[in-house]
Amino acid sequence: MTHIKRLPDHVTNKIAAGEVIERPASVVKELIENAIDAGCERVELRINEGGKEKIQVIDDGCGMSREDAAVAIERFSTSKIQSFEDLETLVTFGFRGEALASIAAVSIIELKTKTASEEEGTFLRAEGGKITQIKEIPWKKGTTITVRNLFFNTPARRKFQKTDLSETRQIYRVFRYYALAYPELYLSLYNDDRPIWRLQPAELFQRIIDVFDPGVKQYLIEVDYHDTQFSVSGYIGVPEWTRSTRTDQYLFLNKRFVKNRTVEHSVYQGYGQTLSHVSGHPFFVLMLSASPDKFDINIHPTKLEARFQDDRGVHHFISQAVRNALGTPQIDVTQPVEHFKKPVQEQQPSKTAAIPFEHHHASHEMPSVIDKVQSEPEFTDQTQRIKYKVDREKIWQVHQCYIFSQVKNGLIVIDQHTAHERILYEKALRMFNQGEKPSQQLLFPQTIQLSRDEIIILNELLRHLNKLGFEIKISDNNTAVIEAVPLEVRIGREIEVLRNIIEEYMKDEYKDLDLHDRLARSFACRSAIMKGDKLTPDEMYKLIDDLFATQFPFYCPHGRPTVIDISMKELNSRFYR
Repeated sequence: MTHIKRLPDHVTNKIAAGEVIERPASVVKELIENAIDAGCERVELRINEGGKEKIQVIDDGCGMSREDAAVAIERFSTSKIQSFEDLETLVTFGFRGEALASIAAVSIIELKTKTASEEEGTFLRAEGGKITQIKEIPWKKGTTITVRNLFFNTPARRKFQKTDLSETRQIYRVFRYYALAYPELYLSLYNDDRPIWRLQPAELFQRIIDVFDPGVKQYLIEVDYHDTQFSVSGYIGVPEWTRSTRTDQYLFLNKRFVKNRTVEHSVYQGYGQTLSHVSGHPFFVLMLSASPDKFDINIHPTKLEARFQDDRGVHHFISQAVRNALGTPQIDVTQPVEHFKKPVQEQQPSKTAAIPFEHHHASHEMPSVIDKVQSEPEFTDQTQRIKYKVDREKIWQVHQCYIFSQVKNGLIVIDQHTAHERILYEKALRMFNQGEKPSQQLLFPQTIQLSRDEIIILNELLRHLNKLGFEIKISDNNTAVIEAVPLEVRIGREIEVLRNIIEEYMKDEYKDLDLHDRLARSFACRSAIMKGDKLTPDEMYKLIDDLFATQFPFYCPHGRPTVIDISMKELNSRFYR
């Protein structure tokens, strides 16, 4: 009796679909690429409920005949290549013949299409990869594909999709790739019948402004550089204009959005020391052109990763292009690409034979990972609280950063920022759980301009921010008005705190953390006392008192220590007593 069996086609099709179609944005990517490959001048995208219920792509490309439409939803059916050798001269997006078949395998699709030479168009309906209806219809040249009930027959995949707002934001991101790569096309996007983008053909500079915001034009620097193997054009941001994440970095290889660590690193190297005085990541939209035989895109079904024959040559070329745009000196890059590491500095011998402190982080070992407040040792022992009882008259602030205080068995040093972070973090969690909502009304409400992505996130977070004490109204023109903030937010920092909460959420969106926990962390971090804030003795005493009243006082929510405990024994040994 054999134990190994050949899987039926309907099972293998669903498995293969999972490689190509991970989420609604994957469907959008494949359908827009098909429209562009069909030679369209216009693409219209319509979505409902984050693309889970409906995705529709309308193009005016070459269309398909009845016969081609029927074959198109079968696996490994493509008009892009005829032989393996064609991969070496590939100029289209599609070539594997899997995209439409994968979409059809996990959804209900309706396809309406017509070529210029035919009098009638074709209507095709398929459910789970099976054609249920095909007929002639009156239609115009081009193709309209409507995808409904994505993952209706794979409930496990459907269950693990993100919220509608998260999926919508990912679709916006994918749409943005093609809007930037093809500024010569008419492109539009509608979300629940509401227009989000209606982009007219334009030069790349204007398209960047249309896609992002009119304010970006003052920060853009043009890149235009060529050699015998490559050419690159586009725009980079001025060094002072950086982003908190890498999401606004766009690399296009022969107009295909790709990810490549070599190129990304080369951009940073091109900026060189100009980024040393700022934090964050540079903005760039770069169009790299190369012969198809110089790179390989057929690495993964999603075709997002590119590999180059000559990594070092590409790295050198891009870094020089960025330097040239910035007007900085061009230097030769001799370090191998595969060793992107800072040089290790030799340790200098110590000038003294002093005994190092054996610092104890409040007598607790630092956990390797602190992702949840429950993972920390709870501070409930009354004896421990007595150990850290401080004298109001024996507290000092050092460099407006650390608080020193004498305790019964020695000395404690407290990081004023991380300590206050811990206090605000636990308070925020209580507010979420108990419904407390203390806030302060602003005498002058603050208006903040946000991107489309940020507005989506703010809508998603709004009811949770209300529980913290924020009162925010969102307008139609991507602006929000802050009318009230939590008591802990210092007046004048309202916009900074809100913007950082949104940015931190964007960075942590796919981490396995509770939403309230993530919001409490970012709120605490941005609202806490900062390094450089001068504190009075009463404020320092209250900070210490509040810290040791928390459940877990020894580490901030991100895992950094709040307290260093230096015993008298250690002090005595330092002075050879």
